[in-house]
Amino acid sequence: MKIRVIRGSIKFDNTVYAIGQELEIIDTQAKAIIREGIAEEVLKVQEVAPEVKPEVKQPEPLKAKAKPEVKKEIQEVKPSMDWTQKEIFDYGTSKGLEFVEGATKKEMLEIIEGGK
Repeated sequence: MKIRVIRGSIKFDNTVYAIGQELEIIDTQAKAIIREGIAEEVLKVQEVAPEVKPEVKQPEPLKAKAKPEVKKEIQEVKPSMDWTQKEIFDYGTSKGLEFVEGATKKEMLEIIEGGK
């Protein structure tokens, strides 16, 4: 087992190993020295292949969702006697009709019906 001196020194085979130096001795002796806190095991460094980072796909920009085309059927509301005189007048003038001053609701409705 390979160990590294971390405190004091170790004499082995007529060689003195100081702090930071490494030596290789049999496992039973190495474990005893490690237990005493004089050395630590030198772990074998395995060759590690360079880390391959997975390709990160950039998210695609969000696309605006096409809104379904909604066809609105506009039903034109026809004026009736239930409307006020002002509402009937405003409706008629919006259609480009002209009314005689002092016309009644009935007369205005007749003009509207005739103007179509």
